[in-house]
Amino acid sequence: MSLARAVPIDALRAFVAVIRARGFTRAAEELGRSQPTVSLQVKRLEELMATPLFADGGHLRLTKAGKTCLDHAGQILRLHDEMLDAVERASGRGGAIRIGMPGDLADALVPKLAARAMDAEGAWSFAVACESAEALGEKFRRDELDLVLAPAAEPRLPEALARWTLALRWARAPSHSIDGEGPLKIVAEPEGAGPQALRAAGREFHVVCESADFNVRRLAIEAGFGIGALLGPAGATGVEFIPDGQIAPLAALNVGLYGRSDGAGAPLHAALAAVVAAMDEAAKRTRS
Repeated sequence: MSLARAVPIDALRAFVAVIRARGFTRAAEELGRSQPTVSLQVKRLEELMATPLFADGGHLRLTKAGKTCLDHAGQILRLHDEMLDAVERASGRGGAIRIGMPGDLADALVPKLAARAMDAEGAWSFAVACESAEALGEKFRRDELDLVLAPAAEPRLPEALARWTLALRWARAPSHSIDGEGPLKIVAEPEGAGPQALRAAGREFHVVCESADFNVRRLAIEAGFGIGALLGPAGATGVEFIPDGQIAPLAALNVGLYGRSDGAGAPLHAALAAVVAAMDEAAKRTRS
């Protein structure tokens, strides 16, 4: 192919943004450019391709050539951005590795991960996003995260680089007493592991605090509102684990580490894997 037809990265980025944002105006806002600029870049891409990328009739319907262009453009942009990240880190100018995980995992893992980052040879840092597995999967798909640690069943994520089975345990504040007669008072996320385990065991319970936010649940357990399911050993302070067999067996938490093995998250991969494995081993020792 002639170098005269080489496609500018900005034109590819504008084209992909328009399709993902389903409009030129929103794509321009996301890219921080004017709408006319984005329109001109997409028009220029069509000129370079020498074929229409959009079908007649509007609604941003792609032609067969447009679909092919979109598939390849996404790959090119990913490789382009990964190259820039890799070169930055190789030169010591790299930014923070972006990692996402649910709040309960972050509470247990981030302090240990920070310690490893400080001890590591070569400078690397990380930024943590705590959201639901669904939101993390969507952010990873949009290349807004380098690594994700999340439940293994999340369909928006690729094949896991590694998998672990982590133990959940019932925990309570020392001040909270368990009534052997009445329903158990529990703190739980909606349709979480705690309510499922109690229903399966035929135990009566009353949810005194329900929240999808792990920090809210942790604070409620520490305050003595009720018992709740935590990763063991938990990162939370002010709680104690209830001996196994006293309440109801909790299903294990299957988690996976997701990322691109040669991408920006590679320096953190081994460190995160070691932290998760150590936490799993510590939990097994606590239970034995």
